[in-house]
Amino acid sequence: MRFLFAIRRYSTPSAAIRWFYATDIPVSKPRGFDYKQTERPRKFIPFARTDSDNLEAAFLSWQKGGSPREVAVNEDQLFDCNLEQMIMRPAYWEGPAYEIRRGLWFLDNMPLPAPISDQLEQKYRELGPYNESQASNEPLTAEITSEVNLYEREGKKWPFEKATDFEKEDKIAVFKDHKTAFMISKGSKVGKLQIKNFYKLPAQQVLGADTVTRGYEKAEPKKTEEAREEKMDEEKDLLTSWMKSWTGQASNERFQKDMEADYTSPNFIANSGDREVDHLILCIHGIGQTLSYRFSSINFAHDCNNMRRQFKQLFTQNPKYVKMAYSEDEIARHKNDGKLSNCKVQVLPIIWRFDVDFSLDKVFDEYEQDGHLRLPTLNQINIDAITPLRHLAADVVMDILLFYEPRFKQQILSSVVKYANAIYDKYMERHPQFDGKISLLGHSLGSAICLDILCSQPDSVEDIDPQKHLKFPVENFFGLGSPNGVFKLIQGHNIRARDSAGRNNVSSPKVNNYYNIFYPTDPVAYRVEPLVHSLLAGIKPETISFEDDSLNSQIQSLAELPNNLINNEYLRRAINFAGLGDAAQLGEKQDKNPKLSEQKEIPDNVRKLLEGLNRTGRVDYSLPQGYFDIDLISAVGSHIQYFDDRDVIGFLLRQLWPPKKQ
Repeated sequence: MRFLFAIRRYSTPSAAIRWFYATDIPVSKPRGFDYKQTERPRKFIPFARTDSDNLEAAFLSWQKGGSPREVAVNEDQLFDCNLEQMIMRPAYWEGPAYEIRRGLWFLDNMPLPAPISDQLEQKYRELGPYNESQASNEPLTAEITSEVNLYEREGKKWPFEKATDFEKEDKIAVFKDHKTAFMISKGSKVGKLQIKNFYKLPAQQVLGADTVTRGYEKAEPKKTEEAREEKMDEEKDLLTSWMKSWTGQASNERFQKDMEADYTSPNFIANSGDREVDHLILCIHGIGQTLSYRFSSINFAHDCNNMRRQFKQLFTQNPKYVKMAYSEDEIARHKNDGKLSNCKVQVLPIIWRFDVDFSLDKVFDEYEQDGHLRLPTLNQINIDAITPLRHLAADVVMDILLFYEPRFKQQILSSVVKYANAIYDKYMERHPQFDGKISLLGHSLGSAICLDILCSQPDSVEDIDPQKHLKFPVENFFGLGSPNGVFKLIQGHNIRARDSAGRNNVSSPKVNNYYNIFYPTDPVAYRVEPLVHSLLAGIKPETISFEDDSLNSQIQSLAELPNNLINNEYLRRAINFAGLGDAAQLGEKQDKNPKLSEQKEIPDNVRKLLEGLNRTGRVDYSLPQGYFDIDLISAVGSHIQYFDDRDVIGFLLRQLWPPKKQ
């Protein structure tokens, strides 16, 4: 609800206006969350200066009779602000919406709500405490109607469960000078008697009154100890989060952490805006996204934000990537203007799970002759004694089962195609100059979804149906922790390039380069190359090097050590502690796998099959990882850490801009 008061025109002093957005309490949450806002946000942070200026310009244009428009804000303009509703929400994916405020009058460095701020500004201009002619020993006062009473006058109910004294009590504003006012409760007899004293005291010495100031002033940074106390834990234990949040209400703290950490860093905002992008990566999640209702640690949009941040960080830290992405002329021309900090990669999530309705209480709209439902809900066939575990199974395992039930599989594929095309259309609308390449990145089950979609793409552009097919060509398909190998083996399918298929039982993706990337310890990942040709089962996957070049040289030295020395218990502990267990185990693994111990030469006919799927002549790529401490926890952990791994990001950068010799 927005209250606008007519403001009389005076020659009033200008004030620094800054727009803010809330981060702690969302106005709304994505579909699937049973959420209604019951409390008001208390924490607001300022938009970047450019975003704030754009919002102010759009707001003033609207106030002068123009039509309200959405304003793109934050890192890479990933959010839209709606000035009519005064909210901000993600532009490309479903996420929580947050309140925004125009900061003119402030209380404790937080912008006051519009109903109070507008009244203060109106009285400020009427009384003119900034005019010398108005200066006297008599205080300038004005009555300010509380927000709760404003709602009641409109015949509306206060929308929150509680209201603070500041929100429900009418106030008397005592204007001290051109930028300060004291707010005391209208019903306070003591306050009224003390108005003259309030007027004479410095602002910081006034007791019994709220001191409000006009114009934005940057807050002083908090002391280290205070900041440490307010800092939230980086990660929440999965079990703790599960037990704490099993009610189905998602944690507002999780969303707050994402908003404050993912989009507000000045370093990343500087490398954003309408920047040049050569590669747009659309990411498709795998199983278990409905867990995000309950677990604060599961949030695919946040994973993609991490990946985007890693791209930007790694690009600016390693000059070799600048040389890959920019020509020599560009490097010489923009050496000192900051343009070379742009990694030219954009990462956006596709979140499809909310479109597939197979929840615990899903009702199948089919009836028996006696009028009863033909099928029960999933909740009704649960065993009560282990209901939480059944919920977990419904959230995770059920996604895989649904994908291989034809009716739900088509829903999943249609949902991903719909969102991918919608994101593409919106991105092209905002960035009509984009003529770069588009890649798909699928994690876990998401990689199986990607492969099926790419295999269904027609050869001719004229045959594309936007309801069934992607509107755009796909340059690269990156599968992370992918079960495609076992899925296609069960189907009895080989995987071949589109132009070399030529027979039944072959899956042929319409893509220029297919990458199957995995950790050796990932229990969900399988190889793909043996499905290209069975001879490749005897060829080791290509190894992805460490992003840190110094580690690669250390690994080479370790690999040359005698096996009996590597197997020494104390040396093994030291090597593992240093994070170099992969190399130390290399000799031992080769001895135990004689068919992989010697790299065989790939026959020309088989190599051509691989080159049809990837210009590098390989599809399977194994990430470096230690082998000494393999257990269930580390195995599960390896499946979910791809988006945070610098080795993954570095490899993707090298494939997006391959050497010319490739």
